[in-house]
Amino acid sequence: MRNLIAVLFLFLLGISPAFAAITPAAHPFILWNKQDVAEMKKKAATEDWAKKQQADLLAGKYGDTTFTRLYRYQVLGDEEVGKAELDYLMHITAQSPQQVYGNIYQRMDSYLDALRYDVLYDIMTPEQRNSVEASFREYIKFVIDKPYVNDRLSILPNMQMPYILSSTTLAIALQDEKLINEMWAVPSGYQWFFNEYLSDGGLYNEEFNKMGSLVGEFLIIARGFDRIGLPELGYGYTGKGGASLRSYVESLMWMGYPRTDQPGGTPSYSRISMGDTRGAGPLQGVIVYGYDRSGNANNALWGGANMNGRDHKGNKVVKLNTPQWFEIMAAKYPEGNFSYFLAQLRPPKEGKYTPTPFWGLEPIDPAKVVAPAAPSRVYPERGFAMLRANETPKYWESPDPAVALQFATLYVHYTSDCFSLLGYYAYNRPIYVNRAIFNGYNAGPWDFSVQGHAGVVVDNLQAQPIGEVPTRQEFSPLVKFTSARGIMLHPEKPYTGKEVRSGGMYKGAATEVYPGVDLSRSLFLTKEYLFDVYQLSSEKPRTYDWLVHAPGVLIPTDLGNWHPAKELHTDRFAITDESKFDAGADPVAITIQQNCALPDVEKSNFGKEWYDRKIGVRVRLLGEPGTSAYTYTTPTCYMPGTEGAPPTPNPTPEYGGISVDIQRKTTSTAFIALHEPYEKGTPKIDDFQRIAQTADAVAVSVTGKANGVNDRLLLRWGNKAGEVITLAGNGESFTFADHGYLRISTDKVETTGDLRALTLKVVGTPKLFINGKEVTATVKDGVLTWVG
Repeated sequence: MRNLIAVLFLFLLGISPAFAAITPAAHPFILWNKQDVAEMKKKAATEDWAKKQQADLLAGKYGDTTFTRLYRYQVLGDEEVGKAELDYLMHITAQSPQQVYGNIYQRMDSYLDALRYDVLYDIMTPEQRNSVEASFREYIKFVIDKPYVNDRLSILPNMQMPYILSSTTLAIALQDEKLINEMWAVPSGYQWFFNEYLSDGGLYNEEFNKMGSLVGEFLIIARGFDRIGLPELGYGYTGKGGASLRSYVESLMWMGYPRTDQPGGTPSYSRISMGDTRGAGPLQGVIVYGYDRSGNANNALWGGANMNGRDHKGNKVVKLNTPQWFEIMAAKYPEGNFSYFLAQLRPPKEGKYTPTPFWGLEPIDPAKVVAPAAPSRVYPERGFAMLRANETPKYWESPDPAVALQFATLYVHYTSDCFSLLGYYAYNRPIYVNRAIFNGYNAGPWDFSVQGHAGVVVDNLQAQPIGEVPTRQEFSPLVKFTSARGIMLHPEKPYTGKEVRSGGMYKGAATEVYPGVDLSRSLFLTKEYLFDVYQLSSEKPRTYDWLVHAPGVLIPTDLGNWHPAKELHTDRFAITDESKFDAGADPVAITIQQNCALPDVEKSNFGKEWYDRKIGVRVRLLGEPGTSAYTYTTPTCYMPGTEGAPPTPNPTPEYGGISVDIQRKTTSTAFIALHEPYEKGTPKIDDFQRIAQTADAVAVSVTGKANGVNDRLLLRWGNKAGEVITLAGNGESFTFADHGYLRISTDKVETTGDLRALTLKVVGTPKLFINGKEVTATVKDGVLTWVG
């Protein structure tokens, strides 16, 4: 009767129980079965690398964890460590789940007990087995009888799912078909996560640093399912939105930037970073840490945190970290691209990556691995776009740029980063990063505002998430284009204000990013630059602050009457070295270069070679009346007394930090910017000009003799984006809808977008290609004319 009620409950929730039939396996089977152990022993007897691997394990290289101890018992025959682990396991029988869990949402995690039981099964007495199995069933019953029902934005998976997932592992260890089916389908469990929680086919809905709590447990569960004949419930399961365990782990690659070279060491591979623990500095959200020039790397095999799980003794539960996720996936999917990232983990001067001994992987030769392709993509549910100038597997090691744009979708541990650039990379180096002030748990007005991001602040307000927004995009070999408008795509599904939000965030529901302000942001990414248009309009005057934050120091070579000032946020932030340029209607140009901010570069962590590359960015904005430009040293702390800030300022980091604030006080404006990354201390773009502009469209030219750039960029925004318009100036005219891009050379003119007609200055008699197709055009007296 109870089972019938449970099934009916699941049915009413729209969750179908699996009713899967298992194929019983002899213990142990989850981590390593007897065949695995035989193969490990054979390799250790015949392969030098495997002998060293086991010697390293005994010497402590792989740490002292439940995994290493179970390996020492099962594979290396260490009976004493087996007895110690059994003693630890038996303690669970003295604790009821109510005593352990208390409140069922309190981060408890017993998956390691399932592994202990499985590995130590043969040395347990019948009485011990019965006692442990009874405790396991009590834990599982506790979860089934008190289902935790939630949605994407009302759950903290790193804290509130481990007790559910670990009970699934307990059911697998017991090989109880009925309990496995119930646990697999329980609310907020394995099936729910892939069916309902993940966005866009695989993306986590908290800030991404938190996903580390669960991945290893999912992999262990899937491994267990495989070994009792239920692959369709684990690796083989695909949720209704296309998410699978493989895509979940691969999502790290979806959001990956090109690698960051570290002279004297090995490269690091970063990913998109957002949210309240994103970190500060050039390396944020790292997938793979390279070795720095001192020979250190931070690729920990294990992790553990109070918020990510405690066991029946109250100890922090050991979790698998990224290197082991990739090892498990590389062993499961040898045709995949996980081995590429594992190969990057090898120490300097080592020819191959030697894996851990736990997952049956052999050494990886970097010459034989294949990097994944890197397509640009918009992720509408999760709310961001990733643009990559190079979309081939060469992307990961190339100097070609990539940029990520946030939209307005709420994620748990959100930091009010609506319509901000999440990061801009070029020349294997971060060009812009979001800057956090470490004042405890990021919870101050800088961190929870666009102020700390590369976006626009309106009237010093906190931007509000509004959900999925309308987007446009075109990803051609010439240019990667995306545009998003700050209006609700699904007004019938507003946020309620009851979602889990970070402290320091407004907790109510909002229907506009900024009240009474229409806005959009559009990006065109080429290999040479990023063209960026942020448009805002209101019926009443506003103060608009357009911001970017770049590692480096200010290079005072640009024209403009700059002078010292003290006007920006001095009541809250420890801003120093503020300068102001009253630009009026003149354009603004600012150069920031990644020079060392220390008096002695030899004492820097990144080293002289890092700074000798003279990588930087020149940011230019077209003129508009009433423009004031500011630069200042990116703050590292709050003023004393603000948000509990300490009285001692943090020192400026060695990589420096310059913040740019372009301010306008008006009703409507368009910040039309060109971001040009460069190396060797020399920008190559000579000219960035407005050809023509209306209230909802702009045409610009970008030229640079040194790099052969001769481009035209066309954009229409707002609710007239789809309407045809003609913009003319400087002896040229363009008829288009939505957007357009032209690259001009002496032999050809290539275009993308919705171009209808053009008159263009050219040299010679170039051929014209419209969206990759050659068309007939007229060239006379240095003017090319075409009408579609």
